[in-house]
Amino acid sequence: EESTWSAEYMQEPLDVKGLLLPKSELNYVDVSTLKYEDVIWSFTVGDPADTGGDKFAAINVWVIEIENKLFCYVKTAICSKDGIEVLCPKIAEKALENKSSEVYIEANGVGLAAVLSLKPMLKDTNSKLKPFPSSDNKMVRILGNYEFVKNNFVFDTNFQKDEGYRLMIDDATSFLKEGTNDHKKDALDVLCLAAKLIKIKFANFLFHKN
Repeated sequence: EESTWSAEYMQEPLDVKGLLLPKSELNYVDVSTLKYEDVIWSFTVGDPADTGGDKFAAINVWVIEIENKLFCYVKTAICSKDGIEVLCPKIAEKALENKSSEVYIEANGVGLAAVLSLKPMLKDTNSKLKPFPSSDNKMVRILGNYEFVKNNFVFDTNFQKDEGYRLMIDDATSFLKEGTNDHKKDALDVLCLAAKLIKIKFANFLFHKN
């Protein structure tokens, strides 16, 4: 997308006004109806909070190819101000429940503590822990990937029934390009982190089609 090229390669984010991801423009489905045998990649990505008031956001994503297009289903979501000692067991549980082959955790700052907490929980499982450092500017990453989220991600129609999922949707869909976002960045940022991972893993499929 033009926004990806401008933001990530030219370091010139497009001047986007208003809400980046209006709730009414997202795609929804009952994720409980999905079948794991159709999944071509299942992974988890988390962005631990590192400043006061921020939220620990993490999502489980199932990637499925349908009619030569990738659909990225957000199976579960966590968005909470609770500490890593409370949330890491939940993240590990959801990763195993959704058969995530990789669990990506941003390891900057307090993220390292989350990595150390998750390591024994995922040891000897089929979910491989993959900590990664990030030097990306958060706003640049969001502006470079939110269109992919809007076009390719699918959310649960029943998100209101789960507090973590609801908070993730509420924060992500109330994020303004210009305005006071306070502590809303974490939810949208973790979605954009997931989008970036998908674009890297499936680059040939997405960008080099005949």
